[in-house]
Amino acid sequence: MEEQQKNELQLAEKTQAQVPSVSQSDWELMHGQAATLLESGFLPESIKTPSQAMMVILKGRELGIPMVRSLEGIDVISGRTAVKSELQLAMIFQNCPGAVVEYKHSDEKYCTVRTKRPLHAWQEFTFTMEDARRAGLLGKSNWKKYPKNMLRWRAVSDMASAVYPDAIAGLSYTFDDLGADVDEAGDVVLLPPKKDKNDRANASRLIQIDLLIASAEKIKDDAKRQVAIAYINSKKDDDCDLNPIYDRIEQLIKEGDSEND
Repeated sequence: MEEQQKNELQLAEKTQAQVPSVSQSDWELMHGQAATLLESGFLPESIKTPSQAMMVILKGRELGIPMVRSLEGIDVISGRTAVKSELQLAMIFQNCPGAVVEYKHSDEKYCTVRTKRPLHAWQEFTFTMEDARRAGLLGKSNWKKYPKNMLRWRAVSDMASAVYPDAIAGLSYTFDDLGADVDEAGDVVLLPPKKDKNDRANASRLIQIDLLIASAEKIKDDAKRQVAIAYINSKKDDDCDLNPIYDRIEQLIKEGDSEND
């Protein structure tokens, strides 16, 4: 048990070690390298600007992953960092010496992966086509073309996040997890559509409406409270400024409080 704790402490110290800050000269050098690599045409299609390439390079730098390998295996999708399952495996073997990962079964119906950390018991993880159906994955072209590969990478990802979160530094999302279409090797071929700005604005407005209603519920006078809530609901599809409504509700709440004093 002491040996097990010692090994896990060493791994935690290794994966959590601070990365030196990026100096101005390093920053300029990396930006120039990112621009050159982008011009080469050999970067993944999902990386379209030097700034996007820089984000991936910096994330890899934090994890001790070489630049080119980072660009091949890391991406930022919908604001979240994702990795190829292949890179997750590499990080496991690099950061957790003695780890064993085996494919117990792999076909076009399901994949079972078994793994064992040093001084730990064996664990198994299975991902099936039924799991994929429930997750809404079967309509994607990559699941139609490469079901065996997709099942294998999903099983690996589940295993990595459950058993080796320290070794993969919490990078549990794969490209497929975040909605990107990938090929049989797990590389991104099509990013998920970005959310429309209007959709985000509408969602934000509905949250504001809900907060207004919650505030209106504090109005002591029943009649005024009902009128206020009805008025707020009528403004859901209106582009009017909501701030005056906030002010009026605060006034009504204060009036009710003063009447009770």
